[in-house]
Amino acid sequence: MKNRLPFLLICFCLFISSLYAQDECPLEPVEKGPSVTEITTHKASFTPLSYGTSSKTATTGDKVIFWLHGLAGNAKSWGPVAARTASGGAPGYPARKVVYSNPEVVSYDDTYGNLNDAALQVSGGINSQDPLSLNLGLPFDENIIIAHSQGGLVARSLDRLYDTDPATHGPRKFGGLVTFATPHQGAAILKNIRSGPGYPDMLTQFVQSGCPEVIWGALMEDFYDGVLGFTNLDALLANTLNTVCDLTAQNIIPMAIHGFTGPITYDYQPGGPGLTNLQAFSHNNLDIVAFYGVEDEPVFWRTTASFTQSGNDSAANVDPFFLTLNHDQQAVDDAETERDFQLMKKNYWEGLESFHHSKYKQSMFFARLAPGLSPAFLAKARNHYNKYYESKDIKNAYNNGYLWYLNANMYWKEIIGARESVYQSVGTTCECDYFDGSLPQSAAYGSNSTFTHVNTGGGSCDYNVSSVTLVKSCQTDPFNPNQCQCDYYESYDGTNPSGNPVFTATESGGDCTGAGGGFEPVNFWRRCTPGNQMGWTIVEHGNDGVVVQESAGGLTQALINYELSGANHQEMRNSPLTKDVLNNLFDGDLSLDPNINLAIFKIDPR
Repeated sequence: MKNRLPFLLICFCLFISSLYAQDECPLEPVEKGPSVTEITTHKASFTPLSYGTSSKTATTGDKVIFWLHGLAGNAKSWGPVAARTASGGAPGYPARKVVYSNPEVVSYDDTYGNLNDAALQVSGGINSQDPLSLNLGLPFDENIIIAHSQGGLVARSLDRLYDTDPATHGPRKFGGLVTFATPHQGAAILKNIRSGPGYPDMLTQFVQSGCPEVIWGALMEDFYDGVLGFTNLDALLANTLNTVCDLTAQNIIPMAIHGFTGPITYDYQPGGPGLTNLQAFSHNNLDIVAFYGVEDEPVFWRTTASFTQSGNDSAANVDPFFLTLNHDQQAVDDAETERDFQLMKKNYWEGLESFHHSKYKQSMFFARLAPGLSPAFLAKARNHYNKYYESKDIKNAYNNGYLWYLNANMYWKEIIGARESVYQSVGTTCECDYFDGSLPQSAAYGSNSTFTHVNTGGGSCDYNVSSVTLVKSCQTDPFNPNQCQCDYYESYDGTNPSGNPVFTATESGGDCTGAGGGFEPVNFWRRCTPGNQMGWTIVEHGNDGVVVQESAGGLTQALINYELSGANHQEMRNSPLTKDVLNNLFDGDLSLDPNINLAIFKIDPR
């Protein structure tokens, strides 16, 4: 257990507490459970489209860039990237003709208010930088905002304020907007981690279920002496552990994530008022590029790694690690090692469980076989009995820990809205009514159908099919000799029917052998109706570990929605992919499509 706790605490303490020090979004998975029963699981198809158009032309002079942080971030969130873009550069990342300013990152307080309140703060920060443009004769509409996550929504809200009330807020001071991982269609995670009426509070459930599961096996093993169950010490330990985990979930977790459940997040959870306003607003003459990430699986552990490695003051933001954050594989390897450890321990204690159960039965056998030695054998039996149940409890504890590690990534995706159950068509059906073939067709169709059969395979389903001959095969009901169990088949090769019976019926009396050596042809009128077979399907969406692709890459007014494959939410501020796409954007090489004009974002190297 001593070797396991550091890794476990990363999951339940370091990861949670580090979120507030980061620049962005919330959290975690759903209730525990051994598995989710699925009919079908498939990936949602998503094709990012380019919608907007631009008539702007490239300039060769300096530009002003305003960098906006995301939820719970600050001026340090983009600080190194902003500074290196304007001056100094970095290996593979040349400095650009960007006016150097301090601060280049426009900070805002998002612990109160809504998106409009944050936008007004940003407006003040941008206005304070007017001399940068005025002194150099740079037009305001050439300025660019580069924003991460929530910052993109704040920038769009600011543009909406400019448009709806220009007399109060003045002219817009930027003409280009670049968003990274911005939930343009909302962030389900903001709703799912919230507690209170109408909110699922999934984070608390996740911690309450996972905390004891991953610790209990090792804790029981450390205290195992073969008599825990007999002395009820295991129950005391379990109650204590559950109490600690519940206190963590109910008290510490809300404090750790209070910045992610603040008033501003109501504005852009699904259906939020700020989000609704932005979706109805048309950005006028604002060129937008939206970058969205699709992280590799398992996204939970990769996102965990980035949240715990990319603090504002960490080495990830200092040479030689500038724009190189992509160190998430170690977290995946550690999680898989821990999962396999739990499974190995489960198998070990399962073997001991079987051993002690066998020894218990053996001792009880000899106690009955040799009454004179019965006390000694009964003592051994009692010892093995206690160890059997103790081994069984520890086995189950490790198995629960193994299942938690196995399913944690799935729960995470449910939290962020990247995995959902959808009731939809999963195939075609052909529902056929069979009528008495001994009657005329009109009379048969006017009566009640004899049988109804649903063929979920679909196929040919003709409303007008009329006469059909089925083959009946009957056997005497073994529990009622006066009844026959009869199967009706569509296909018959002259000797035996093939396929499954169309339907089965119970018929009274008579000879159950039928004609033709046990098979009897029967005529029916058949009328079929095509339809859809409905069922539950598990749909998974590409995501960056926090926001799904349909949200971050679904901005309908963007010039281009551009995928960063293999990047998660936090990495998009400081990763090699960020470096590559910024280089391409500033060089004018992000898109080779001549219909996509990204000229405003072209900035020459110094």
